[in-house]
Amino acid sequence: MKKIMLLLIIFISAIFINSCVGIGDVSIQVHYYVDGTGGNLICLDLNDTEAPSCKHYCSYGCPKNSHYISVNGNGSTPLKTNILFKAIPDEGYKIKNWILNEQVVEDKKDNVFEVYVNSEESTNAIILKVEFETIENEGLGE
Repeated sequence: MKKIMLLLIIFISAIFINSCVGIGDVSIQVHYYVDGTGGNLICLDLNDTEAPSCKHYCSYGCPKNSHYISVNGNGSTPLKTNILFKAIPDEGYKIKNWILNEQVVEDKKDNVFEVYVNSEESTNAIILKVEFETIENEGLGE
């Protein structure tokens, strides 16, 4: 009986240890989307093209057409990386605002935005959105 109990304890311990592999690992999700209409927002790879790893659609509690990328790392080493995003305005539109974690990024109107992910500073999701506005017909009719 003691041998059976010992084997049972070893078996349960082995299951527990195997299920705990990965404790301490870091995973931060970067959600990104267009707030409104007027263009598209993509995640870039090293070749300045849309990265396939960024094509995860967020469907639960996320804004319409929201995507995300999971950035994974080892819990013993802080996760630090940059992710590039590119806003592509439709014809007749321009970038109005980049918004990172609900804060408007001042003086940022160009099409490429770099998000710095650092697990020492953020353990939650990072949310990036872009707003577009119509281009005014400046200088016409004068």
